[in-house]
Amino acid sequence: MIVKAGIPPTYIHHYINQTGVVQQVSIPQPEVFLIYAFYLAGLTYFLGVIFYALPIPVEGVKQWAPKLIKDAIYVLVWISIYQYVIYLAQYILWLLHISWPGYIETLTLELAAVSAIYFGLSTIQGVGTTLASGKAGSGITGAIASKLGGTSIAGVLSAIGSSGVLKPFVETADVTFMIYLSIYLLSTFIYYAMPWMITFGILMMSLPFRLGRGVGATFISIALVFYVGLPLMPTFAGDMAGAFFAGAQSGLNSLISNTSSTLSSIILPPGAPSILQSIVNGFTSFLVNVAVWGSGFGEIYYIYFAIEWMIVYFIIARVVYAFILIGIAGKLAGVIAENAGGVPIRLERII
Repeated sequence: MIVKAGIPPTYIHHYINQTGVVQQVSIPQPEVFLIYAFYLAGLTYFLGVIFYALPIPVEGVKQWAPKLIKDAIYVLVWISIYQYVIYLAQYILWLLHISWPGYIETLTLELAAVSAIYFGLSTIQGVGTTLASGKAGSGITGAIASKLGGTSIAGVLSAIGSSGVLKPFVETADVTFMIYLSIYLLSTFIYYAMPWMITFGILMMSLPFRLGRGVGATFISIALVFYVGLPLMPTFAGDMAGAFFAGAQSGLNSLISNTSSTLSSIILPPGAPSILQSIVNGFTSFLVNVAVWGSGFGEIYYIYFAIEWMIVYFIIARVVYAFILIGIAGKLAGVIAENAGGVPIRLERII
C-alpha cells in the first residue's frame, strides 16, 4: 500500500496488457475513507470550539458545542483502533478454529448439492408432467420426455407427474436453494467488504451534527457481527438438527419401551416373581421390536424424521441463526451509536 501526502491510500497492481507492455493501476484501499473521516472529525471538533466561543446566549446552540467535540474525539478513537478491531475479529475466529476459506468451501459444496437436488427434482417433475399431459413439451424437460416416450420408465414418470407427489419436495428444494444462494452471496460480500464497511461506517459517524451516526454504527456492527458469526452457521445448524434428530430417536425408543411395558402388565399376574417378570419383559420387548421393524414402521419413522432433519438443518436453523445475528448486530449498533459523543473527558481541560 502506498500513502502520499494529499493522496488516498492505494495498492499498486502491475499487469501486462495485450501489447505486452507492463502497466500499473491504482486500486483504492478501505483506508481512503479514514482520511475523509479524519478531515470531517477535525471539522466537527472546530465547529464545537466555534460554538463554544460564539457570543450568542442561545442554549440550543451552546448545547451542541460539547456534543460536537466529543463526537470528533470518538471518531478519532475509531480511526486509531480500526486495524485492531479487524485483528480482534480475526483473532476470535482463530480461537474458535474457524476459517473463512474453509467456511466458503463448505458453503459452496452445500450450495452445489442443494442446487443439484433442486434441479434434479424439478426436472423429474417437469418430465412427468409433460408425459402425463401427452403434449410435446419445450426446453430440457420436453427433450427428455420425447426421448423417454414409450419406455418403461415413462410410465413411472407419468404417474409421478400426474399425482404431483414431488411437488412439495420441489417447492422445499426451491426455498432451500434460494436461502443458500442468499447466504452464499451475503457471505462472499461480508468476507471481501468487511474492512470497507467498517471504514465507511466510521466516515458516516464523522459527519457533523450526528447526521450519519446511526447509519455508521449499523455498518460497523453488521460488518463485525456477520464476519465473526457467519462462519459459525454450519456448526449451529448441525447442533440444532442433531438435537432434533436425537429427540426423534428418543421418542421411538420411548414408544417401544412403553408399549412393551403395557403388554407385560397385561400378561403378568399381580405379584409375579421377578425372574418371570424379566422373561416376560424381554419377550414383549422382542415382539414389539419385531412388529415395529418388521412392519416397516421404524424405517418410515426414521425416513420421516430424516426429511424433517434436512428441513431443520438446511432451512430452519439458517433462518433462525440469521435472525440471531441481526439481533446481535442491532444491539451492537445501538451501543456504538449511543457511545458516540459519550467519551468521558472533561472539556474544561481541553478548551
